[in-house]
Amino acid sequence: MHEFLPFGGGLAIGLALCFVTMHRLRWVAFPLSCIVVGALMSWLNGEFTSALWPLFVSFDALLVWAGATLVLVADAARHRFAQSAS
Repeated sequence: MHEFLPFGGGLAIGLALCFVTMHRLRWVAFPLSCIVVGALMSWLNGEFTSALWPLFVSFDALLVWAGATLVLVADAARHRFAQSAS
């Protein structure tokens, strides 16, 4: 159940990055925000007290990345569909 929080954080990052028009800034902000939010989600879940905290942080960062990628791909598909329809 704790794994929905990082995925939801990724969805929020993806939504925020949809409004970034400069592609270079998006390429820099995407991995940095995934790592930072993944570490934040691990801290919120209390996983830093474990001896395996690097594994938990990397898994949570991967979940954040998956959520953000889902939103960005859906946004790109929406733009392409809108262009082909007009």
